[in-house]
Amino acid sequence: MTSQIWNTSNVLSMSRAVLTLPIIYTLHMAQTDPDYYYYSFFLIFIAGITDLLDGYFARKLNQVTELGKVIDPIADKIISSVVMLYLAITRPDFPRMLLTFALTRDAIIFFGALYIKKRYGIVLTSNMIGKIAFTVLGFSFLTYVLGRIVPMPGVLNAFVIASYFLLSVSFIVYAVRVIKLVRLQN
Repeated sequence: MTSQIWNTSNVLSMSRAVLTLPIIYTLHMAQTDPDYYYYSFFLIFIAGITDLLDGYFARKLNQVTELGKVIDPIADKIISSVVMLYLAITRPDFPRMLLTFALTRDAIIFFGALYIKKRYGIVLTSNMIGKIAFTVLGFSFLTYVLGRIVPMPGVLNAFVIASYFLLSVSFIVYAVRVIKLVRLQN
């Protein structure tokens, strides 16, 4: 069981959640020292790389586990939710509706997954469109931070709109999977 927990893929997923604190710290420090936006950008970029690598190594090293299927999306939710919440509270120009939309979607998916696990004993994995949505959401954070350093008119809005769209599509795909699963089980 230890090797199932401490494999390369799971450590990468857990490190993404752990990166949340340094990201919040650098964003906080950037309020008084804009140079910290560079550190924030770098840390958010590294978190995105861990998201790409954890799935790659899980498949490449044959480390796909039930635990990993749970840790990966939870790490995604922790980092994205905390960073969005912090930015929404501290930055008046951050799109707060994106936070509300993403948190509502994630809560529905989380409680739906708990229900499916409890009722049918099945762990639903993330879908590819959900991974793409999380990546685009990450680009929204990167663009927001980079926009504090270099003016980028319109770029953030494009990523925010793409995030709304992809989060919506991934939710629909997830809901369809759940409906099909429930129909098959009953």
